[in-house]
Amino acid sequence: MDNLSVQDAVQSYVHAELYEGESFEHWPVALLDETETALAAGACRMFRWAVCQLDHLRRLKPDPKIIQIALTTLPATIEKTYERILSEIPKEQRSLVVRHCLQWIYLHEEVYDGCPIPLSIILQSFSQSDEVHKTLYVDEQVLRKACGCLVSFSVDICFNRYRVIGPGDHDVHQELQYPGSLQGHALSYRFRPRART
Repeated sequence: MDNLSVQDAVQSYVHAELYEGESFEHWPVALLDETETALAAGACRMFRWAVCQLDHLRRLKPDPKIIQIALTTLPATIEKTYERILSEIPKEQRSLVVRHCLQWIYLHEEVYDGCPIPLSIILQSFSQSDEVHKTLYVDEQVLRKACGCLVSFSVDICFNRYRVIGPGDHDVHQELQYPGSLQGHALSYRFRPRART
C-alpha cells in the first residue's frame, strides 16, 4: 500500500469513528470537522497514532474548549502518545489493572511464541490476585476502559473462537521493555524482558 493509500485509509477510519460511532454523536459538526482535520494531518500515515488519539478524545469531557486544547497539543509520535496514555491512567488503576494486564499479555506471548492470551485467563488472573481481588472487580469492560488503545480484543480461531486480548500494537511492548522516552508515572509500567535460556 503506497503512502497516499495509507493516508486515505487513516482519514477514512477517523471520519467513520467520528461521524458514525456512538462516542462522538453529541459533538457539534464544526468540532467533528476540526477534529478530523487535526487527526488526519497529525497521523502522517500512522494508523495506530490515530486510533490512540481517538481513544484519548473519548475519555475527555465533551467540552469544545477542552477538545480544542487537546487538538493543539497532540503528541507528534506514537512513543509520545504512549507516554501520555500511561501517564494519564488514574493512580488506582495503574498497578492494579493496567500493569497487571500488560504483564500477563507479554509473559504469555513470550512463553507461547507470540500467541494472544485468552481473555478468560486474564480475568482469572485478576480473581486469583489478592491485591486486586480485595479492591476491584475486573471484567472485560473494566479492562477496556482502563487499558484503552494499549490492548486489543478479538476472537481467535486458534482458541476455538474464544475472546483473546493482546497488545494494541507491537510498539507498546517495545516501549515498555526499552523505554527511551518514558518519564514520570509512565516509568512504573516498565518491565524487563525475560532472559532467553
